[in-house]
Amino acid sequence: MNVAYGHNGARRSARPGAALGALAAAQFTVMVATSIVNVALPQIRAGTGLSDGGVTWVVNAYGLAFGALLPAGGRPICSAAAGC
Repeated sequence: MNVAYGHNGARRSARPGAALGALAAAQFTVMVATSIVNVALPQIRAGTGLSDGGVTWVVNAYGLAFGALLPAGGRPICSAAAGC
């Protein structure tokens, strides 16, 4: 990996767009997963008998769990690829 140094001696990546691309891909993944849950809501409601408030909890709980586990899943990849 190419590394450059800024004017203050701090280490910075020679490819600053790579971090932005990784963040955009992660956000896209979260949005697609949340959309899939929203599409499945009628079946979830029919199968479990939840009210509107219960369905809201399903969506929020899924988004929270997925968002919390996303960094944990990305850490091994970061460690293996770039030595983060």
